[in-house]
Order: sequence, then C-alpha cells, then structure tokens
Amino acid sequence: MNNERIACFATREEVLEFFNLETNREVIFSPHYNLATSHHIPVVRPAQKAEETEIVRLKWGLRGDGEELQGTVSPERAVKGLKDGVFRKGVVPLSGFYLWKKGGKRAGNPFFVRLIEEPFMAVAAVITAKPEKGESGPSCALIETTSNALLLPLSSEIPLTLSQEGVKDWLFSRQPENELLTRAGSAETLSRMTVLRVSERVNDLKNSDPKLIQPLPK
Repeated sequence: MNNERIACFATREEVLEFFNLETNREVIFSPHYNLATSHHIPVVRPAQKAEETEIVRLKWGLRGDGEELQGTVSPERAVKGLKDGVFRKGVVPLSGFYLWKKGGKRAGNPFFVRLIEEPFMAVAAVITAKPEKGESGPSCALIETTSNALLLPLSSEIPLTLSQEGVKDWLFSRQPENELLTRAGSAETLSRMTVLRVSERVNDLKNSDPKLIQPLPK
C-alpha cells in the first residue's frame, strides 16, 4: 500500500456495536483523518477471558530491515510471526485509507478508499507479542492482500478486510492462519468499496479534518 496513510473516525457506538464491546475509554475513539506510521490507532484484540475482546490504542508500524516503520505486512510474514510467537492477532476498525496515483494523468493525486454502506472496514492486523527495540509497548501493523480491480491502478496491495464473522474466526479460530487469511482475501468484493479523489492537503500530516476525505470534482 503506497504511502501508508489511513483514517480512523468511526464513532464509539459504531465500533462497540460491531465488535460487541464495552469500554469507558473515550480517547480511543478520538477521530483522526490523517494517520501515518508512528501514530497510535485503535486495535481490537482478544482479552484474557475466553472468546472476549478488548479495544486499545497501539503504535502503528513495525520495524523493517532498516529502522523505518512499516505499516503493513504480507500474509506470509504475518503467518510466520504468529507461528513463531512474535505476533498476536488483532483487528483495526479502519474508516478508510489513502492511495496516490503513480503515473499518467493526475499522477501524485491522493485518493481516499472507504466502504460504501458500512462506517468502517475491519482490517486484519498483527500485534507484537513484546515491545520492539526502543519501544515501551506493543506495536501493530495491517495485513495486506492483493488489490482488487477497482484499486489495482493505484496499488498492488490493499488492507485485508474481514466480515463480522471473519473477525471472530481470525481472533479465535484454531484453523491455520494462512487458510483464514486466504478465505478472507478471496471474499474481497470491489462492489463494497468506493474510491474518491481528494485534496492534496492530505500530503501534510499537520492537516487532520473531515474536509480531507471530501471528494473533488472528477
């Protein structure tokens, strides 16, 4: 996913109802329209009680081969990390993500991708089992899947979205993780998504307001 920029602005009620959660921590649901790696984002993860979940805010981004933070991981890296005990499972309530056109007409223009009828997309994620070097707590990353036909002109990979039932399977099923991710990825449907050309104001991380996701004339 190019540039790795996301937005999380779903309401407290929308998130808690979808995940069947309870929490009094209002700060978790503070709306953000322009998030990059190193920012903290809401993440749902298994709680200590069986088959229950909790929501927290975690730093977005894992260390790559160098020192740069990577906001996404491949399904292969996710599965290996889970098997090795390096990762734990999580789900991010993502309102949408930004992609930038790479070439041709309007090269460099940002586009915002969101679901048409749902307030957010539940994206499969991994969480570090213990803090990475130099970090005080766990971090997270989104799992990627192959882009669909709608978004392929903008990016070859996009976040892997889960259905409500898929969320439960991902967090609690004992089925092999690679099978769960393959099944979830194959369920991606472009008819659920819309892509909107938006303001170049999103290029500046100082900007974070609802106007960033307003569509511009075609």
